[in-house]
Amino acid sequence: MLLFNFIGFVVVYLKLCLPANLEQPMAFPVDVVLAVWICGFVFLVPNFWLNGKIKERQQALERALPDAMDLLVTCVEAAPGESPSA
Repeated sequence: MLLFNFIGFVVVYLKLCLPANLEQPMAFPVDVVLAVWICGFVFLVPNFWLNGKIKERQQALERALPDAMDLLVTCVEAAPGESPSA
């Protein structure tokens, strides 16, 4: 599925973007390679960025977990126990 999306993105780029910016006809090998590189960059870079943000968030949660557990234990221990009513 991801491959089909990438191929579709390359085809759309070749059909719409490149001919509008060129005064001369497309040089097939050069323009196709350029289109594949640009589409690959645009298609893959957000995934790398997002994966980096996910890892940062997971590490922050792992670092904060002991403090959260200490706070939870303190709150549970400080809560009044159930004592029978007189």
